[in-house]
Amino acid sequence: MSRTSDYVRVSMVAALVIVVGLAVVPLMQFVPAPVFKVVWIAPLYSMAAFVLLQRVSLPGTILFFGVLLGAILTMFMPYIFFVSISGGLGAQLSGLLLKRLGFDQRTVSSARAALFPVFQLPLMYILVMPLNSANAWLLLAVLTFVVCLTSLAGLVFGRAINRRLSTEMESRAEMGEDRHEAQ
Repeated sequence: MSRTSDYVRVSMVAALVIVVGLAVVPLMQFVPAPVFKVVWIAPLYSMAAFVLLQRVSLPGTILFFGVLLGAILTMFMPYIFFVSISGGLGAQLSGLLLKRLGFDQRTVSSARAALFPVFQLPLMYILVMPLNSANAWLLLAVLTFVVCLTSLAGLVFGRAINRRLSTEMESRAEMGEDRHEAQ
């Protein structure tokens, strides 16, 4: 794979996340504060990030994904750029730490994908919610736990999608070989 096709893949996945995210917006109207929307969007982010990390071999893929998402989403909420970058940067640094600790690439990719939305939550929370209330930190802890769960659910779906893509690509490759042999 060339670097150009990897950049195109990252851009296509970011665009797909935006389109699917916009399709979910009507459901998000029932969410009382923007910080709670992370719970809804976390599975989508982790699912897309996992498939992306399995298909793209660029260094810093998750960070680039976060920057690209943030740049696009800035049109809707200006502060979201920094929130997306925090997710990408946190996931990238976590992956580097896991690599250094000796974990295999699949585990590192899974962790990066699952942590991408989780690292976005604290900054989103600080920007949107008042921190002076008595229950602010408890709410942040509960939200972080819930986002971890929904992110892991997205990771399960991402693995299923990745398996399906691999099967589909293998069958297409076999069909191409059969056609080539027939000629």
